[in-house]
Amino acid sequence: MMHVGVMGMAVSQRLVRMRRWCHRSTGSSMPLCSKEAVVSSQIEGTQATLIDLLEYEAEQAIGVVVDDVHEVCNYLDAIKYTRGQIKSARGLPLSKNSS
Repeated sequence: MMHVGVMGMAVSQRLVRMRRWCHRSTGSSMPLCSKEAVVSSQIEGTQATLIDLLEYEAEQAIGVVVDDVHEVCNYLDAIKYTRGQIKSARGLPLSKNSS
């Protein structure tokens, strides 16, 4: 079981690095956000891969579990929405804590 713990730690560290890249990403690094969305969704139990996502976006998805790809797309939509809100002067606050 020690091997699983080390593997889980490696995935977790990779996920943290990807999230940092996504937070700073522009158009050129959006593929990293896609990969991060896939990995995060897989942690939640989906079977979608980055290839599945790219094929789905290119409307070439044959034999892809569409529900799983939709979960990844929802994650990406949330990232895009949040980034837009953070950049906007009238966007949602990061916290409702007023102290």
